[in-house]
Amino acid sequence: MNSTVQQQKNAGTLTVAELTYLIYFAIMFGARAAGLYEGMLLYNLTLVAGMLVFAVKVAMTRHTVLEYLLMGGLLLLSLIVYKNTGEKGLLLYFTMFLGMKGLSVRRIFKWATMILGTCFPVLVFLSVTGGIQDIYYIHQRAGFGEVMRRSLGYPYPNTLFTTYIVLMVLVMYMLGRQKPKNLLITSFLMLIGIVYLYIYSCSNTGLIVSVFYLCVNIYLQLRPRLTAVEKTGLFLIYPACLLISIVGPLAAKGTLFTLLDKILHNRVAYSYYYLTTEPVTLFGTRFKEPPNTNYLIDSSFLYSFLQIGVVAFVILTGLFIYMIYSNIKEERKPELAIIAAFCLLGLSDPFFFNLSYKNLMFLFVGEVYYRRLAEGKGKLPELFGKEIQLLSIGNKEISYRRGIYARLADLGNRIAAAVAAHTLPALGVYVLSSALLILAGFLVSGGGSITGAVDQIEEWVYVRAVLSFGLWGSILTAGIFLWIMERRKAGKHV
Repeated sequence: MNSTVQQQKNAGTLTVAELTYLIYFAIMFGARAAGLYEGMLLYNLTLVAGMLVFAVKVAMTRHTVLEYLLMGGLLLLSLIVYKNTGEKGLLLYFTMFLGMKGLSVRRIFKWATMILGTCFPVLVFLSVTGGIQDIYYIHQRAGFGEVMRRSLGYPYPNTLFTTYIVLMVLVMYMLGRQKPKNLLITSFLMLIGIVYLYIYSCSNTGLIVSVFYLCVNIYLQLRPRLTAVEKTGLFLIYPACLLISIVGPLAAKGTLFTLLDKILHNRVAYSYYYLTTEPVTLFGTRFKEPPNTNYLIDSSFLYSFLQIGVVAFVILTGLFIYMIYSNIKEERKPELAIIAAFCLLGLSDPFFFNLSYKNLMFLFVGEVYYRRLAEGKGKLPELFGKEIQLLSIGNKEISYRRGIYARLADLGNRIAAAVAAHTLPALGVYVLSSALLILAGFLVSGGGSITGAVDQIEEWVYVRAVLSFGLWGSILTAGIFLWIMERRKAGKHV
């Protein structure tokens, strides 16, 4: 039986195997959501714990002999790549989609939304209020002068924005198909977050990709049907990004090369360096010491080709192309908006296949992968179609109607219902209170030390502090307003 149908029939329950995968995902995704990164002892311990829980989940699930063979081959490939390169990202992502049998993407997304929806705002709030010390970098930016780029609890400013983009796609996916008014309001609120984080991180790529995602998501949701031209364009996104990343740096010459390199902050020159100095291998390679620490591969597509080898590159490309084709065929618009945004982000961020564990497209891959294997099961020889389940306890169902999962889901549903019932008034309170609090912050502080354009670090710090006071204060104000409105509504029904 299809896992989605099964979950609909057993609402409020999940199997031990499903719970085990959710625990595995919470460990792996939660570690990065909480700001842990490679090199930290605690993060290394989470990797070990996550791999052990993944192994238990596989043992609890009924897999065919063919599925075990394919799983073994992919995991072996990832271990060979790790031996040759020292990169563990491929192993993590293979476990993400190989452990998905019996689960729906929506259930995992709900889990991910609760994790990141808690960790991200808490880390950002603690960072901007001084509760924790975050990482910062001093940069010269044209038109802005000297700025302090802050990561707000994450390893790097660009990582901060990538994480926010992941949070956006999770929230918008869970909201589902919205009415045009609600879609625009939700997108506007997301845009406020984009502007706020840009003021701290100064991440140009993050700004571009996040706005691109909102625009594509609005466009696709408002389209009743996709035309053949639109489907073709969506299908070609991944191959086009491959060509831009791998062929582009070699094909661009003279003025064009210089212009693109300037726009992309030297990424074209760095890609050209690796393409002309590193060998193309079957199973990946350890790169030689670069001229300086600025030389990095920021493209996920180039990373998959050069760093982890041609064999993995071909397999990954095949999996993603087929996954995109399947989603286009079924016109799954929320998924297609995420795919389009992630592909654009992948041009300047290696998060697709490294340790970031943020490439949620692998969940779409897992869904399509196991569906395709199930469809072809009847055509397999008896040996390959035989099912094996090492731990039958995986079939046992658990009710979570009264557990913490249910309480959190209920709280989320109540908040969403309150927002939906008072959308426009709450938005008005939020915008008005933001403007008043920010204005009050500037007036009370006497304008700080700003004498002209904001071009000094002290001035940036001051402006950010006032904006944070206004925006966080307005969230509290809007929350109190919704609470009052819900109390009044409840009183009328007594």
